[in-house]
Amino acid sequence: MDDAVDHFQEALRYKPDYVEVYTSLGDVFRDRGDFIKAIRLYSEALKIRKDNLEALNNLGVIFARRGEMQQALSAFERAAAYHPQDEEVRRNLEQTRRIIDKRSKNEKPRMLVQ
Repeated sequence: MDDAVDHFQEALRYKPDYVEVYTSLGDVFRDRGDFIKAIRLYSEALKIRKDNLEALNNLGVIFARRGEMQQALSAFERAAAYHPQDEEVRRNLEQTRRIIDKRSKNEKPRMLVQ
């Protein structure tokens, strides 16, 4: 897999605004479980093309895996706004909303500390 990383990084030296390279590198690091690097790379892709479906959806998936459901929701909502017909995004968005809703119903009221 290091060969793939080297190849992608070399491509970025020649074309630093190559969105697909950022998303592909993000995929490599996501698959390795290095979510921090993957998030950074997907975010770089979105700086170049804010409507990139793969970057938005994959960010949502990573945030959801990390339990960061509000960030996941935000990524999926952005993806759905740009790509309303995409079934995977719509499914991820609805599932995330259900999880957030379920969690909010299961929260116990907190006692105020004086």
